[in-house]
Amino acid sequence: MCGILLIVNHKSLPACREPDVSPGAADFVEGLACRGPDAQGDLEVSCGPALLHFQGSLLQLRGAAPSASPLVDAGGNVLVFNGQIFPPCSLDVPPGTSDAQLLLAALGAPGAHVPAVLTGLRGPWSLVYWHAATCTLWFGRDPIGRRSLLVHAPSPADGRFMLSSSAPLDPAVPFQGFEELPPGIYSLALEPDLAGPGTAGAAGAAAVVWGTYWRHEWTEPAVRELAAFWRAPELVEPLPLADPAAADRDAQATGSPAQQGPAKTAAGAGTAQDAEFQEDIAFEQTVDAVLAALRQAVATRCRCIEEGWREAAAALQQRGLNGGAAAAFSADKQPREGAQSGSGSSMRQPPDATPAVAGAALPAPSCASDRQPPSAGPVPLLPQAPLLILFSGGVDSTLLAALAHEALPPEAPIDLASVCFDGGASPDRLSALDALAELRQLAPSRRWRLVQVDCSLADVEAARPRLLRLLAPADTVMDLNIGAALWLAARGAGALLPAQIESAAAGQGAQPCGAAPVAAAAAPAPVQQDQQRPDWQLGGLHLAAACCRSKARVVLLGHGADELFGGYGRHRTAFRARGWQGLGDELALDLRRLWLRNLGRDDRLVADHGREGRHPFLDEGVVSAALAAPLHHLTDLRLPPGQGDKRVLRACLRRLGLPRAAARAKRAIQFGSRLAAKTNSAAFGGTRRANLLNAGSVRLADVPAAPAVPAVASTGGATPGPAAGGTAAGAAAAGQSGV
Repeated sequence: MCGILLIVNHKSLPACREPDVSPGAADFVEGLACRGPDAQGDLEVSCGPALLHFQGSLLQLRGAAPSASPLVDAGGNVLVFNGQIFPPCSLDVPPGTSDAQLLLAALGAPGAHVPAVLTGLRGPWSLVYWHAATCTLWFGRDPIGRRSLLVHAPSPADGRFMLSSSAPLDPAVPFQGFEELPPGIYSLALEPDLAGPGTAGAAGAAAVVWGTYWRHEWTEPAVRELAAFWRAPELVEPLPLADPAAADRDAQATGSPAQQGPAKTAAGAGTAQDAEFQEDIAFEQTVDAVLAALRQAVATRCRCIEEGWREAAAALQQRGLNGGAAAAFSADKQPREGAQSGSGSSMRQPPDATPAVAGAALPAPSCASDRQPPSAGPVPLLPQAPLLILFSGGVDSTLLAALAHEALPPEAPIDLASVCFDGGASPDRLSALDALAELRQLAPSRRWRLVQVDCSLADVEAARPRLLRLLAPADTVMDLNIGAALWLAARGAGALLPAQIESAAAGQGAQPCGAAPVAAAAAPAPVQQDQQRPDWQLGGLHLAAACCRSKARVVLLGHGADELFGGYGRHRTAFRARGWQGLGDELALDLRRLWLRNLGRDDRLVADHGREGRHPFLDEGVVSAALAAPLHHLTDLRLPPGQGDKRVLRACLRRLGLPRAAARAKRAIQFGSRLAAKTNSAAFGGTRRANLLNAGSVRLADVPAAPAVPAVASTGGATPGPAAGGTAAGAAAAGQSGV
């Protein structure tokens, strides 16, 4: 994950700098460095009375040579990029090359049309691009909005135009007037004198008002349909003769719907008009299409992880080459002054910077994942895994784990993080144990490493000031509940489960809430987890007794699965009230606001640990496959919970040989981890009272102070802390979204 900051000062406006109203560039440094620990840099561009300050940070996962941020080319064009460019795409990114550097070259090519170049990208991105020849600032987010970008428009109190990936982490620094930038392509024309009428490219001519920016259409119709999450009307309601349960009855009877297709084809050759038979075949075709798209999406996100640049940077530093790109990776180098002219603007940058690799290095503060409680010793790092999966054991995360197993080399370990606030006995922890056992039956040679992230309310309260800054501008009780669970899980620090306890837990499934935890029933002596795999031991410590942290820099997330495939309770409510059309409308609404309610917020939370979140369910190919399928194939809410919701994903799991995971009910992270129940009790006196107050939608500033709750030791060592004023409370409203 990378970090973006742009501050544009209009030097003739006195309101462009008010220290008590808005933050300065130095206030963002710590947060940017946590997002991009590999390099940090800044530069300035002057355009008439406007002064543009660019600041960037880099988490480099692509390219064979070290890169930097911001990037600048020989023409003075500047790019600060946060994202990944995945195939298939109009911009080809060969292995070992930097997608950001190729994008800068494409944007600066003679005759390049910026909206067309950006429309042709596939994958998650947000960016800021300065086109020096036209003095035009371009910025935006991908059509789905998978990367955070906050915008601050000029106001009477603060006349600066600003863009940032996240807020300053220091709670004492004011942070007002920022909001999530909607997905899209935008431009801001800065004419040298900022006087008289000006143009904004394809948006047309208009009088330039300071801070007015223009939105541009995606140039491809298919991308516009994707951004609108448009589904053809004939796909919304099933044919009257379709039997909604036929394929599901067959699948549950056999455990493998994929094996039914050929046999049924032969048996039904003479009965082509049989509606039930045709429906079964059509449903299997939908499963084929969705599973193929998901396979490709997961494979792409597993394979686009290249870290060979680290060896190149080390070799450069060993030879004493501190100029150019290598300088961007030196944590103790300070910015140096230099100048380079280009197309009517002046630019400050290091004099030894090379084209497309510019930006002065800034000191890198320690990130959230590196900090420990004062009493804790250093947390050992697990041997490198390509990726970490946030793992509840539910439909989405188990499907991602199974497909990651298919995509990764057989020798690569896969880290799974399970967060729990109930001493190892939360529903999600028990589901994770059962799903892990099922995955090991499916792939016994794979090194599956379940990191048990056991937390308490005290952990949430300790992280609260930082969490509130990462959440901003989101500020509801539900945001904090989801955010705390996600942030702690993405840290990937906890204890690995001994192999014999995992075997004992196999087949237990998710037990009722309050049942004794499977893994915490006894405390066996530490044993080596695998005699053939010594990398499961660190420094002579058996991992059963040690707290470890995943080194993976990529996190697979299940975002979008519920919105695409009908996983939330509110979808069933909409179906009961308004039928198929109401269900389709509710799904489209959820998808269109996903950038605002989830994606920007969760990007900031995961990136704070120096990791990059990737969303296979929101891959363009997966979204297109879902929108091209009959709605009742994706989700058929005439069937009961655990069957009809996310129907096609459950069928995918059965095909892969994971029937127990396929039958698991949906639980949002704040409920499955039991954080909501704990905080509802602390802040509202119980879940029932929280439900009556619609607590999930309550702004954090409006949560009343709760009396202190005595600490009570819980099974597994998790201890709830005192409930301070404004303590996070559980999302209570039915249908509130979660991860």
